[in-house]
Parts: sequence; C-alpha cells; structure tokens
Amino acid sequence: MKKARVFFIILLFSVLTYGSAKFGVLVDSGIVTVPALVDASAMASSKLQDGIVWACNGHSDNNKIYALDSQGKLVAAYYLKTKWQRNWEDMASGPGPDPAKTYLYVGDIGDNDTQWVTKSVYRFEEPLAMYRGDSVVDTIKTIDRLDYVCPDKIRNAEAMFLDPLTRDYYVISKEQNGKVYRATYPQPTSSIDTLELLDSLPFKNITAADISPSGDEILIKDYVRIYYWKRATGESFADAMKRAPARATYRMEPCGEALCWSRNADAYFTVSEERDSVDCRLYHYLRTTVSAGGSAQGGKTYSVRQSEVGAVLSINDNRPRTTTDCFDLSGRIVTTTGPMMKLLVRRTPRRDGTAFP
Repeated sequence: MKKARVFFIILLFSVLTYGSAKFGVLVDSGIVTVPALVDASAMASSKLQDGIVWACNGHSDNNKIYALDSQGKLVAAYYLKTKWQRNWEDMASGPGPDPAKTYLYVGDIGDNDTQWVTKSVYRFEEPLAMYRGDSVVDTIKTIDRLDYVCPDKIRNAEAMFLDPLTRDYYVISKEQNGKVYRATYPQPTSSIDTLELLDSLPFKNITAADISPSGDEILIKDYVRIYYWKRATGESFADAMKRAPARATYRMEPCGEALCWSRNADAYFTVSEERDSVDCRLYHYLRTTVSAGGSAQGGKTYSVRQSEVGAVLSINDNRPRTTTDCFDLSGRIVTTTGPMMKLLVRRTPRRDGTAFP
C-alpha cells in the first residue's frame, strides 16, 4: 500500500473551544509507572490541577489512591484513613458540602458475591498533588463515609458518577439491564441512606461512568464500548438516558474498568487492570472538533486539535485505502487507524534556531 508523506510545520496554537461530541484521536500515553497499580478499577480527573488523574486499585492496597500525570507517571500517593477497602470500583471528583472546595469520591460499591447489604462512598477534600515520586505523601484523615443500601436487593456495582449541578451521586449496577440509582444531596453521614431506583439500562457489565464538569455530557462504559449522552439544559439524568446513546471511540483493553473526563472535558481517559502480563496503559481520547484547518496541495484537508496532552495535526486525502499515522508535538504516535494518509508533525524551531527538547 502506497503511503504519501506530507510535512507540516505548526507555528502557534491559540485557546481552543469545543462544541462537538465526537472523539477520534487515541493517545497512548504509555505504561502506568505505578508497580502496585495492577487492579486499576477506578479513576477521576483532578479539578484542581490540569493533567492530573486519580486512580486506585479495587482491593488489597492498604486504602491508597494515586495521582498520575497525563503520561501515566506517578505524582503522589495518599492513604485514606478508612476501616477497610472491600472493593473500590469507581471514583468521582467535583463539588461537595463546601462550595469553595473540590472533593474526591471513592466508591466502595463492588460486591461480586452480593453478600454486603450496605455499601459506602468515601468523600473528602481533594488534596493538591505535589510530585513526590514513589513516596506516600500523606494520610487523608477527614473523610465523610456515605453508607447506602439499594431499595430492591443487594447489588454489585462498578460504576458511579457525581452530578456537578446537583451534587447527587449515581450508582449503576453491573448485571444485565443495569439498574440506575440516585443518592440525593445532601447525603447522610451518620445514618444509612436508601438510594432511589430510577431506571434500568439495556446494557450489562457496566464498569465505569463519568459526567463532564459542566454536567451536560455523560459517558458510560462496559468492557467493549463507551456510550455517550448529551444532556439538555435543565434535563434530568434519567430523562437524558431514555434516548439511545451515541458510541464514543474506544480501543478494547485487557480488563478496562476505569474511565473519566479530563478537567476541561476536551478528552477522556481510560485505564485497564493488568491481565496476562499485559501492562496497565493510560489512554487519552481527544475530542475531534476542528479548531483550525485549511486546504493543502492536491485537495487534501487538514485540521488541528489540542488537549492537555498536546496538539495533533491530521490530514485526509480522501483515499480510502490509505492509513493514518498521527503524532503529537513530542513525536509520540497517537493513532494508526482511519482512511487517512501517513502524517508526521514537525515542531517549529525556536527563534534562535534551536529545536524544542
């Protein structure tokens, strides 16, 4: 197969805005460099720092959470002073009791054997993750424990998200026709809350969910797909979910159980548990709204996109038998699929003539 090679020089990127719900460019951010993070079942983006995502193991990790940068490198680790870590299956980030603060929510909601009637969500102020490498930074001691029961039966769940507009959190069970439950704010901290059963979804094996920081875009994933809903202004989550979802881009992982939006919702992240000696990798899916573009020689079109990871240039020469090799500004390959021509992005030299590092 013949591949044409075209070189473009990217001079400058301005502040970009995004309006479309389409995603397409996959960034393989690399292997997650946390040896202990082998059962990565939950993640949430930081609302305090760009490019930081929080993650944790499902169990047997001494109640720890990890802060990773957008390349999967460990920034910090924290202990949570809680009674146990039975089965932490999802995380969320967003508002809480103090409107001036940002909170993390860790969902101890998994129950493969459906043996625990009461489940818990741990809520605490999001710490400012300072780089410390492999060392544990601190122990988080001030934690709200939000206990709940489902109104119908004991449920195993792996998906939870927080509505930033109402501070309600939602839990979605994992079985066929997964049930959707709501914990209305303010959730009790000294008694057991009974969740409200809202509806069911025509899916099974739901492993993660998240809602955008603006509260209008919803992602839910199973092991092979990511589903997307757009919520209208003033619309409830339950009403939005009655519409058929769109499909968002997803590369199937060995055991993908974690998903979150980026801080500014220009992309979403996924990470997998390790399976069969396959390393845990951090993936980043860029929103494909064209922010800058034009025409090249031969009728080819190009567009530029940018996210927390960097900028990506793509080019389409309308030849269905060609493929795409896209690179970000550091030279990292970010995708090898699609009806596009081979592409290489070169960065502009500095004004003194030297290259970027």
